[in-house]
Amino acid sequence: MRIARRLLNSALALSLAATFAISAHGVSSARQAPAGMPTIRLGYLENNPQWAPTLDPAVVEDQNSSYLTQLLYGGLINIKQVGGRVVPYPQLASRYKVTGSGKIYTFSLRKTGFANGDPLTAQDVVFSIRRALSKQTNSPINTYDSMIKGFANYSAGKSSYLGVKALNARTVQFTLSVRAGFFPEVLAYPLNFILDAKVMRGTSTNSGGTYLTTTCKAAAAGASGPFKAVCHSSAANDVTSFYPGGSTPTLTLVPNSHFYQKAHVRLVIPAIDSNQTGLRDFRSGGLDETFGVPTQDQATYRGKPGAYQFPTAFIEYLGMNVNDPPFSNVHCRLAVAYAIDRVTLAKKYLHGAYKPLYSFVPGGFQGYFNGHSGVPYYDPAKARQQLAKCPGGINVTYVYRNDTTDRNAEAAAITAMLATVGIHFTPKGVPRSEWLNYIARDTPLSKTHTAACYGDWFEDYPDSQDYFYNLLYGGVAENFSGYNNKTFNKLIDEADAAANQSTRARLYLRANKMMLNQAPVVPYDNGTAFDLVNTKKVHGLIPDNYRAVTWAKNNDWANVS
Repeated sequence: MRIARRLLNSALALSLAATFAISAHGVSSARQAPAGMPTIRLGYLENNPQWAPTLDPAVVEDQNSSYLTQLLYGGLINIKQVGGRVVPYPQLASRYKVTGSGKIYTFSLRKTGFANGDPLTAQDVVFSIRRALSKQTNSPINTYDSMIKGFANYSAGKSSYLGVKALNARTVQFTLSVRAGFFPEVLAYPLNFILDAKVMRGTSTNSGGTYLTTTCKAAAAGASGPFKAVCHSSAANDVTSFYPGGSTPTLTLVPNSHFYQKAHVRLVIPAIDSNQTGLRDFRSGGLDETFGVPTQDQATYRGKPGAYQFPTAFIEYLGMNVNDPPFSNVHCRLAVAYAIDRVTLAKKYLHGAYKPLYSFVPGGFQGYFNGHSGVPYYDPAKARQQLAKCPGGINVTYVYRNDTTDRNAEAAAITAMLATVGIHFTPKGVPRSEWLNYIARDTPLSKTHTAACYGDWFEDYPDSQDYFYNLLYGGVAENFSGYNNKTFNKLIDEADAAANQSTRARLYLRANKMMLNQAPVVPYDNGTAFDLVNTKKVHGLIPDNYRAVTWAKNNDWANVS
């Protein structure tokens, strides 16, 4: 996903037009915790001054909404961290088996329930998946489930058939159109979280997901995860049903007593305008956790109790328009690839908060390439050699998002590095909303005659397929460079279908090296997370590489106190 890539939909934004406080100060006015239950104030809604972009898991595209929906809802499969690895595990399912040459997945459900006491059933699973993929819901991320048989016609409204069915009250079966070794990881994405059919049936389902986002009673009754919402009122389609109007927009959560794991804490999550404000509120005691500490502030906290810096799946890269000159020529692209000093960029300009990256996927993933050998790395002499083979040289505009000081410093540094070998980039900083037009809405870059553009990505599910397919496979919307290589596409198809994980890794690695040497994109860094936790008060929040935030150990909020 593009981090926080979508803003509030227009209808919801209009309903939130009132002016709200944006600091965590004052959240103590929320309802008091039950006797003996500690309250933890979390910064999981930082960079959203008004309210969560969505609380409807079927349309989650951004980091903050993902955090909140993971607290409210569960999936058949979810993700937990074991040591330094992130692994899928059965959550609302107790177990599953794969048959039919890898195309049939059969899940047995765990004995768990929704917050209103309704038991989880296979019919709820079928309802939730069909709702998420329906034309009416119009989910912008429903293609993640495109391997489910019948997906194309069902999601287009041309057929009622979809390859998911209840075999009985506690068993659900998925039939895929192709083998997909990454399917369990896909089920861990919020798109496939389970809702209570009795709560949701008959409600509005549209791209904004506004019913769940603005109706607290639904988030309180139909929660399938570890927590349920505390409501200010029982109004429907009114965001202030979650909190008193005129106060800081705040999501307050208490344990879902019907969930199979029993949390023992109350969570208060206020809307906060920025990570800088979150840091200020943490310092003053208004928050017990804050994430994404600005890089210029990190040195103050490194090595101190409660300060966590850890790897994430976030990557940054430079994408080039491979369909038009100059970057339709591979030598022009390789000149750029050899001219970027990743080490200096990460250490000097990004204050050590990022790590140099020479692969298109970060460490810990299948297809990760660790090292320089055989792929472009920083070598000014080779950059000049490649530039000499680039017809007409390179003098282009470079579009990047200018919403942070880090991105501005990064663009200036890259421009200067390229200039030393004779490559001329004119940086054009644009707001995030405009940048999205280049990399998601008006793709590929050739459509707008844009030569080069900044790109970033954070995994939707922990598998190399999420990077290679979404960002580099021919014809996919997020592939803004326009790269379309039949051999590369074939390697990705084979890797996606392979059941053996070692085989998948070898295929992805071949595709990775091939793409790096053709350089439609130049990956240059891998972000690390920097979180602060008040460890004198809060216990059980640990670094989580998958979520890029401190989170409950083993994704079990019973471990947090």
